[in-house]
Formats: sequence, structure tokens, C-alpha cells
Amino acid sequence: MQAQINPHFLYNTLQMMGGIALAHNVNEIHSIANTMADMFRYNISGGSDLVSINDEIRHTENYLYIQKLRFQDRIQVELILDESISNVLIPKFTLQPLVENAFEHGLSKMTRGGKLVIRVQETLDHLEITVWDNGEGMDMERSESLMEQIRNHNPLVPGQNFGIGLKNVNARLRLLFSDNYKFKINSKLKEYTEVKLYIVKNAEV
Repeated sequence: MQAQINPHFLYNTLQMMGGIALAHNVNEIHSIANTMADMFRYNISGGSDLVSINDEIRHTENYLYIQKLRFQDRIQVELILDESISNVLIPKFTLQPLVENAFEHGLSKMTRGGKLVIRVQETLDHLEITVWDNGEGMDMERSESLMEQIRNHNPLVPGQNFGIGLKNVNARLRLLFSDNYKFKINSKLKEYTEVKLYIVKNAEV
């Protein structure tokens, strides 16, 4: 069996790289290494399948920091968070994969004018998470096909590389919340894509 590199070794290496960069006054590399180390630690940390919204937001902000370096001013991000629910528990890796999906399949080809809106708020009966982008979008046939695959837990079409993150998020939500959530996709080709999650408040897990 092929040997595997210890994840903690990789984490410690990232921290070491950050320290070396700081010692040589390469502040941007120091920030990148520390951000990646923080993300990696979040990925390998054990414990509960549930984390606070605040923790999930921090992980997502780390991801956004790296993407900001990549896209510079081509994409503007707006993050709207209801602070009163920052300690509410949600499944780990609920938000960041939705944001990554927006970048990779919606915004990555934009040369200017890209916009990403992330909203986490509380309604009367639900916790509502929305990720909206003004990127590539999808036609009705493609969005309905993707939604059907997600809803019915069907395998992805061979060669299809979009929707993997969305399917993984949906699988985690279904495992923990059964039917106490909703997953919706609204999209229009060349205009926008909006992914919405509704999780019933106080749902048993």
C-alpha cells in the first residue's frame, strides 16, 4: 500500500513556511501559509459533525482570502451574517463548498464585474443560507437535471465535473437532518446562480 503523508506533518510544514516568510519580511507569503494552515487544521480536526456558524464562516473567509489573491478585483464579495445566530450549530463543510462551487463553475471565467453574495440569516422557522453569483449560470434543463441528481442521490453523469460539492453538502444535510431541510437551486444562463439551504430550527440530529 502506498505510504500516506501524515496530515499533521503537512500542517506543521505550512506553519514553518509561514514562520520563515515572516522572518524574511515576506508578509504576503506568511499570510497565505498561515491561512492555508488554518484551513488544513479545520479539515483534519476531529470531534463532532456539527460546528458553529461562526467557525464555518471563518473557514469560508480563509477560502475567500486565497481566492481574493487569485482574482484580485475581478470579483467582489458581500458577506451578510445575522450575528445573533453565530453560535448556532450546522454540519461542518456546509458553506465553503457552496462558495467554492460558485467560484469554480460560475465566476472563474469572469474578467471583471463578478459578484458573490453570501447570506446567512434566521427566518421564523428556518436557518437560511444563500450563495448567489452573477457568473456563468445554467439553463433550465441543466439546473433541473442537477437538482434531480441531488434530490434523488443519483451518481453524477460520467465526465460531469460540476455539482460534486453540492451533492456532498446535500448528503451531509440528509444524514444529519433527514427531511428537516430543503436544498434549492435557481439559475439563469449567463446571468446568475443561487443556491439556497433551509434548515429547520431546533431540528434533532
